[in-house]
Amino acid sequence: MKIEFYVSGIPKQSGSKQPRLNKKTGKMYVQETSDYKPWRVAVQTIATKTMYDIGKFEPTMEAVRVEVLFDMPRPKYHFGTGKNNNILKPGAPLYHDKKPDLDKLLRNTLDGLTGIVLHDDAQIASLEGCKSYALFTGARIRIITL
Repeated sequence: MKIEFYVSGIPKQSGSKQPRLNKKTGKMYVQETSDYKPWRVAVQTIATKTMYDIGKFEPTMEAVRVEVLFDMPRPKYHFGTGKNNNILKPGAPLYHDKKPDLDKLLRNTLDGLTGIVLHDDAQIASLEGCKSYALFTGARIRIITL
């Protein structure tokens, strides 16, 4: 099985988990500290549509390789000014080396695949991720059974 799809939007990381104390009950709980849900829902939506389109209605139980290429937005300072404001500067980098962290982007994206394409993310035997700058933002996702 090989599944490929593109999710449009600005990729968001899964938040760092912070312990919090419920003052009423005295119990500890964990809270994610990021706006991760819209990206995860976008991944879930496109993954569900892709699985439906190929006639696969159950998540795979096999070992898989997952490749995710994140297309991140370029900051304004990568472009010229004035009449050159739409022209990329010659020294503008290709790869995104700023926050959000690649591992947290992957975590949120993989969580979006779980239960739809994958039974459990523990099935991932091989994982490749990359962040680069692009005009249109999103992620190219490929899942291949091994």
